[in-house]
Parts: sequence; C-alpha cells; structure tokens
Amino acid sequence: MSDPMQTVAIVATASRLDSTSTPQFEKEMKDQIDAGATQIVCDLSACEYVASTALRVILATARALSRQGGGLALCCARQYVMEVLEIAGFTTILHVYDSVDGAVASLAGTGGSTQ
Repeated sequence: MSDPMQTVAIVATASRLDSTSTPQFEKEMKDQIDAGATQIVCDLSACEYVASTALRVILATARALSRQGGGLALCCARQYVMEVLEIAGFTTILHVYDSVDGAVASLAGTGGSTQ
C-alpha cells in the first residue's frame, strides 16, 4: 500500500490570500492539477487573511478535483479564516481539519477528525 502523503498534494498558503497573492495561489493549485493531482490538501496554517478572490480559487479547485473523482480538504485554519469559511458557507461543502495529517488521511480514505 502506498504512503498517503505521497498520493495527496499539499499546498501551503501565504500569510494573506488577497488580490496580490491570490494569483500565485491559483497558479499553485492549477499546477498541481495539471501535474495530475486529484487530491489536494490546502494548508491554511500561515494564513491570517482570506479575500473573496481566494475563496473563488478554493471553490474552483474543489469543483475541478471533484470532476476528476478527487477532492480538496482544508486544514489548520486560524480563527479569523475559519470564521470567513463558515460565513461563506464553505464548511458545509468542504471539510476543514485540525492538521495536515488529518486532512491527508481523510482524502486517502482513512478517516480524520474535523475542526
């Protein structure tokens, strides 16, 4: 059996996902998909601010991965970012995990605890 960490791509975000940094974030997500990733964990541990442009990228990435039979999991969201995700309704369509390992395990089908 393969190591789940090797089959799930992990993308760490910048400290701010705003109009300046979102294009790079979008490129990183697209590059992972173009490289064949069907499962991505978005590590939000460094993120202190998330703008609507970044939410659009997260949603588009989740949809693209879902069409390929894969998925997107978010993890390590700080309180403010978690509040934004909740208000935007993202926590009803995406799982947010306490740790990278939990998110990887969920995508690998081995469970994991949500926040």
